[in-house]
Amino acid sequence: MLTATLTLGFLLFTGAALQQIGIIYTTAGKAGFITSLYIVFVPVVSLLFYNPLRLSHLFGCVVALIGVYFLSFHGGFDDANIGDILTLASVLFWTLHIVSVSRFVRYYDGVKLAIGQFFFCGLFNFLAMYPAGESLTVSIFLNALLPVLYCAIFSTGIAFTFQILGQKGVPPTEASLICSLEMVFGLIAGCLFLGETLTSSEILGAVLMSVGIVSAQLSSRVIYSRKA
Repeated sequence: MLTATLTLGFLLFTGAALQQIGIIYTTAGKAGFITSLYIVFVPVVSLLFYNPLRLSHLFGCVVALIGVYFLSFHGGFDDANIGDILTLASVLFWTLHIVSVSRFVRYYDGVKLAIGQFFFCGLFNFLAMYPAGESLTVSIFLNALLPVLYCAIFSTGIAFTFQILGQKGVPPTEASLICSLEMVFGLIAGCLFLGETLTSSEILGAVLMSVGIVSAQLSSRVIYSRKA
């Protein structure tokens, strides 16, 4: 259990840190599209853990990735910058996190895994604070209390706990596609609470992502399976 929670905590910390630093130097659209590449990486990496790759998985991943492009990317591909590289590096850790959760949840209680994961993730963040040149004071903490509580309870605590519990019965490839729906829900929330409007490109992207996710659930033949 200790090794599992330590691993998940490290992957969660590193993936989030690289992504958040990377988005400072790149556009939100590019960051969203690059991050979504875990849709492609998860099926490949999961093969190393003897998870079979089905034709429906492959089709669903391709369709969903096209949907993500229409949903998040509205500009041309200019030269890659440090933000793009850091965001791409974070994708590796998000991929390993999803695959590792699928593996560990077979042997350990999901809630205990989540609690241990959050403990080590918080510990790594605390240890990285001073080398990063940041400090924590009472005034800073109080000023950021509401956003911190929201992120800690909803975005992290509830969301990642549900992810772990859900992955107990969902293969990693399908889990990655379902997790990618956060982009669709983000757009819907923006419309409901921020008065934003959806473009035709974003609507098409949301539809394609939904088609890809549903397609991945369909039964189909195994096109590759690594034997133990």
